[in-house]
Amino acid sequence: MALQTRLIPVANGLRLPVFTEAGDSHTVYDWLASWSLGPRDTTWRFNNPLLPQNVADIGKGTWYSSLRPGDSSRSGFLCVCPRLKAVVYAEQDKGAGSKSKWPRVFFLRMRVDPAIWETEGIVFAATLVPSEKAIIVEDMLMYKGFPSFFKHGFSQRWLKVQESLQEDVFVDEDLMGGLKVRLRVVEPLAELQSLGVSEIIPEDAGWRRYLWIGRAQEAPLAAAPVAAAPVSVPLFVTDEAVATKGAFPDQYFLTRISGEKMGMAIVQDPGISKEMRIKTKTNPQFRVRVKESDEFAGSWEILSIV
Repeated sequence: MALQTRLIPVANGLRLPVFTEAGDSHTVYDWLASWSLGPRDTTWRFNNPLLPQNVADIGKGTWYSSLRPGDSSRSGFLCVCPRLKAVVYAEQDKGAGSKSKWPRVFFLRMRVDPAIWETEGIVFAATLVPSEKAIIVEDMLMYKGFPSFFKHGFSQRWLKVQESLQEDVFVDEDLMGGLKVRLRVVEPLAELQSLGVSEIIPEDAGWRRYLWIGRAQEAPLAAAPVAAAPVSVPLFVTDEAVATKGAFPDQYFLTRISGEKMGMAIVQDPGISKEMRIKTKTNPQFRVRVKESDEFAGSWEILSIV
């Protein structure tokens, strides 16, 4: 039986199909709860507010930061759900003040490797940003039955996110009504400079992020005494490689000049990102200068076009 949906306006001219049958939505909620994930599991939270007593935690281990999307963005779960054989976006619990009992579940027209339906599925942490007409993917929570969030550190989960978005699901913006899917920008905590709302992400498995609001009168967390903690620093040993555009913005695959595969690379600098986008319109492959990322073992960052 076909899933029952209707198009609803979300924001900024964006209209998305949402489930109309409560049973379909509850199937998604039950499936997430079976993996100890929200929105029905009241113990699940994407982040905790950063309180003074928590600052000492950031002085231990490795931490990352990511500026949180604004404009009424909403955390949720991007799911490849075998129980419905559908890709959906389930919003996080709306809270006690919500008019609806349950958050909405959107149906997404994404192509999927058929083999996924024979597994337990995939759950990404993601944020729907209506003003950008985008879903921003930010973590791997469960992968084919493996409880990634509870068992793997963030750097390992982040590599799996990028791999899965290249191999398991395939995005067609026209098929999705103009909705884009992109990766969130993540950087070492020591490089945090932006003011605004940031999430401070621990490397340790099973730990929630901290939500931190940076203001002009506050020094960045990385400049506070806890910055002397062991935060990873990238290796600035550069190399030349051939870049091939991936399926997602700022996602590229590298090969050495000799032809040996190097793996995936990302672009962090907005200026370089723009140059790369212009270059890929006329050149599917070209040489770049890269450095190996110490934050995410086995991945690379593109520094410039050669």
